Amino acid sequence: MECPYCKEDIMKGARKCKHCGSMINSSGGVIKSSKVKSRITAGFLALLLGHIGIHKFYLGSWGWGIIYILFIMTFIPMGISVIEAIRYFMMSDDDFNDKASELNGPFSFLW
Repeated sequence: MECPYCKEDIMKGARKCKHCGSMINSSGGVIKSSKVKSRITAGFLALLLGHIGIHKFYLGSWGWGIIYILFIMTFIPMGISVIEAIRYFMMSDDDFNDKASELNGPFSFLW
């Protein structure tokens, strides 16, 4: 198998290229290093500052982050962010990276 980014040979099923360091998703596509986000960081941000949508800004879904800020007085974002934090902690790193690489826009949702 070859890395889709640097075209060097890598082992079949590898999650990271040993030559260029690019993360590779399950479909064989490359996840750019600027797109790779930590699920632990996202989980802690959702748990500690999720009521103001900080985890949404971290993941690139700034539209949802603004909605969380607008609805902060209803306590709805707090409940949703706790559920999202649990979900992030329960995901595997590979699953999280695959889903995070597919986020495309301010209102994309990682579930």
